[in-house]
Amino acid sequence: MIGHKVRTYECDMHDNMKADFIQKYMQEAATEQMTKEGLPYDELLERGVALLINRMDIDFIKPIKKFDQIEIKSWPCEGRGATLPRKYEVYRGGELVAKALGQWSLVETSTMKIMRANAVDFSMFTVEEGDIPSCERFKCPEDMQHVDTYEVRYNDCDINGHLNNTQYLRIAQDYIPELNQGKRIRQAKIHFSKEAPLGSVIEIYLKREDNTIYFKSHIGDMTNCEMKLVLG
Repeated sequence: MIGHKVRTYECDMHDNMKADFIQKYMQEAATEQMTKEGLPYDELLERGVALLINRMDIDFIKPIKKFDQIEIKSWPCEGRGATLPRKYEVYRGGELVAKALGQWSLVETSTMKIMRANAVDFSMFTVEEGDIPSCERFKCPEDMQHVDTYEVRYNDCDINGHLNNTQYLRIAQDYIPELNQGKRIRQAKIHFSKEAPLGSVIEIYLKREDNTIYFKSHIGDMTNCEMKLVLG
């Protein structure tokens, strides 16, 4: 678990913490859990193995405001096949204000080949047992509108050398004018399909259906990321 006091630059003009920053701290809580329980992510990389996210469902239950003191925790669930589920929760004063489920895979960094979930010994972790959770599957509409072209730059990339998974939500927010009017993202369902290395050119498509916004990005003729965003 990590604690954090929300900073002004993490909030929008309505003092709401931006969705991508909430996702970033969820990711940091996962890294902290791995380190505290005996397998730091850097050690995993030294073994030639990386974690690659496939899907993520996030519920932004209540607004998180400027200067709020929040606590973020994350823990793994029992793996199956090539899938490693992980849960996340964000609390403010003991109240649950956001939660998420991520589906991750192990990849061999030299070949980017997907590995089975049991290829690495995670027995040192405290794992939630029972039914293995799964993120919601959805399809973006076919009649989406091309709205922009985006080039992946230095500030977008992480230690893996590609657009960090939290940056897709950051990019999508720039195309939702309702956020400037006081609305916020209530749910985000994200499917990751293809990595976007530094210098990649991404084509961005949108479709609105009432309070639901579909976001899709392409690299060439391949789908890169798809999102279903519900405003509240």
